[in-house]
Amino acid sequence: MLRNLLCVCLAAALISTAAEAAETQRFELLSRTLIQGPAKTAAFFQAGLVLGTGGGIVVLSPADSLGSLSFITVEGIPNEIVVRGNIAFIAAMRGGLIVIDLSDPKKPREIYNHRMKRANTCSISGNYIFVADFHSRKLYTFELTNLLDPKLEETRKLHIPAISLTSDRDLLAVVTTRNAEIFRVQENGALVRLSEVNSPVSLKKGLLKQGILYLITSDGEVLRWNLGSPAKPQRLPSITKEEIIDLAVEGASGLLLTKSRKILPFKETNRGWFGIFKKKGQAKTAEETAKVVTPLKIDIGEPIEAIYSSAEDMPERSWDIFNRLTKQNKSEEFDASRVVFDGRRFATISGKGGVSLFSLGKDDARFQGNIPTRGFAIDLIASGDLLYVANGRDGLRIGRVHEDGSVDWVGHIKTVEARDVALSGTTLILADGRGGLKVIDVGDPHNPRIVGERSSPFFQSAVVTRGKRAYIAGGLGGVEIVDFKDTEHPKLIWREKFSEVRGIDIDNDYLYFADGYRGFRIYSLRDKKPSPVSLIDTPGWNDDIFLAGDIAYLADGGNGVRIIDIKDRQHPKELSNIDLGSLIRNIHTVGKTVFAAAHTNGIAAIDVSDPLAPRVTARFHTVDDSRGIFADDRFVYLASGSGGVYIFKYTH
Repeated sequence: MLRNLLCVCLAAALISTAAEAAETQRFELLSRTLIQGPAKTAAFFQAGLVLGTGGGIVVLSPADSLGSLSFITVEGIPNEIVVRGNIAFIAAMRGGLIVIDLSDPKKPREIYNHRMKRANTCSISGNYIFVADFHSRKLYTFELTNLLDPKLEETRKLHIPAISLTSDRDLLAVVTTRNAEIFRVQENGALVRLSEVNSPVSLKKGLLKQGILYLITSDGEVLRWNLGSPAKPQRLPSITKEEIIDLAVEGASGLLLTKSRKILPFKETNRGWFGIFKKKGQAKTAEETAKVVTPLKIDIGEPIEAIYSSAEDMPERSWDIFNRLTKQNKSEEFDASRVVFDGRRFATISGKGGVSLFSLGKDDARFQGNIPTRGFAIDLIASGDLLYVANGRDGLRIGRVHEDGSVDWVGHIKTVEARDVALSGTTLILADGRGGLKVIDVGDPHNPRIVGERSSPFFQSAVVTRGKRAYIAGGLGGVEIVDFKDTEHPKLIWREKFSEVRGIDIDNDYLYFADGYRGFRIYSLRDKKPSPVSLIDTPGWNDDIFLAGDIAYLADGGNGVRIIDIKDRQHPKELSNIDLGSLIRNIHTVGKTVFAAAHTNGIAAIDVSDPLAPRVTARFHTVDDSRGIFADDRFVYLASGSGGVYIFKYTH
């Protein structure tokens, strides 16, 4: 009996000790920053503009004050925003329904979150907000008597996923790729189906304003129905002038956004049915309404001319993918995909080019400014209290990191496609994708300067430095070594082709690199020309490498992290590997802990104190793709694509 009791007590003690150990090994999120793309949605409110990006929510107050940006991170990627008063309601992919208090635009705060897998659209009718989840094909109804505390009232299954929800007073249209169903919203939030309208071609978006339902087809035509008698929608003439990709309406006026990137103003006339929108208790019956309904005409004006104060304000241009592959020297403007409008100002939204703001005049529109949301955090390094981020097409970002993990972004320099950074004193070497290699003076972090550069036939994807030499992973090209002793004229020392090189590292005598499907290569640097020493053919797609003494850690794609003994460089030996259930993009080691950026599985910490038996000790799931990772004695830093930059305190 006593022995059994002792066994139970010992087991309990071991479980308790293990639980305490697990609790002490964790990632504590200190901050998440950077306005990142793609920009997908925006809405004007009384005090300004609220913008949804891959990294969260940006608030401008007033809307044309680009120097007064406030930022709040949210889970998921905002796909649609509707505003009532000073409260923003957001349908976020991989997030759900998120409610943001904008009463202090300088300090927006999240006050509510109802998780959904793929919330993609939302709309408010009366005291209710409706949210559609594309993944589950469900329509959620939330009661809004208290805007700060929505109450879930009903969940309705949809036969086809909704691509758009749009409402006007007590009418709600649920738009799918095939049709639009019209519902009456009862005072208790219940939905009564009244009718549906069908389209001969697939639909992309719906908008219900002032009793008119607009449906944009995949062909760029705008179908229109008069819902003065919603049980019997009346078909109106379509808008077929050019190919329309979006529209916005305020009152009897609206804007059309065309595929050719024109903004066309329009006005509605002959509103014979307008009397149906009388105060509560005075509405006409459907039969009476039908007698006064007259077909609505629409007058479309000439394209609005945009007035820019300087050439630098003109829409940015860049080669598209096809032109880059075919090497055609042809450029085209970044495509705007959405337009929002409040009657006196409008904004165009481009996934690549960000958000451009305009004030509307009588016959033209004056450009107010652009918010670039093209950033995509790919990799980063820290030195002291400074953080350097390779932020994709946004270029290089420099931030000052405070003791609490918060960041002030102090420096920026635009480049072609920043992929990776390495530091040598006050000289930063940037692997700039197809833009080649950049040598940047960061002695003044507030004013970084490109002092030298070198083009390459390789796609510069990763870089490390030793002394005054840069060792570059050239993607599908191979490996390059560049001497930057003369910073203004960096000189190519060596170039060799391999399968696909994305990760690279260096010590005094050897060069190590991840050679795609071929595995892990070691080259000697003892002679004038690098020479091969050994190769381990790993089963996965080797994506990155990090050295710690005589141990090499490999990010072996979907096959996890591999631990390689390299004491004998001619005969490296694999000791163990650990599968993280996701593609491993990047790794960094501090002491006996390996930090891994695990693509869709976020960030992981691996205890490698016993290299024969590595074990995961902590995880943190990020909003977007985990791309690049760096750690020092203060923090763990993660570049997460459109999710921006995460800064963690790792407790172990």
